[in-house]
Amino acid sequence: MKREQCNSRTAPAKNGAGITGGTVCASLKNRQKKVKEVTSIVCNKCGRVIPVIEGVPQEDVLSVDKRWGYFSDKDNRMDHF
Repeated sequence: MKREQCNSRTAPAKNGAGITGGTVCASLKNRQKKVKEVTSIVCNKCGRVIPVIEGVPQEDVLSVDKRWGYFSDKDNRMDHF
C-alpha cells in the first residue's frame, strides 16, 4: 500500500447535509519533553539530606499539603512543606 504524503493541512469540505468529506493531512514533528526529577530531599528541621532513587525517597518522610477553606484569611491558598 502506498501512503499519501502531503506537507500542508487541507480543510474538510462540507455539503448542505452536514456531511464532511475530503482529506486531512498533517506533518508530524518530533517533540522533546523536559522533565524535572527530584534527586534529593533536605530536611527543613535538621538539614539532613535524604537521597531519592527513581523518584522514591530512601527513608521515611512527611510531606504536608494544606488547602485552606473558605471564611478564613487564606481562602483557597495552598501551603506545602
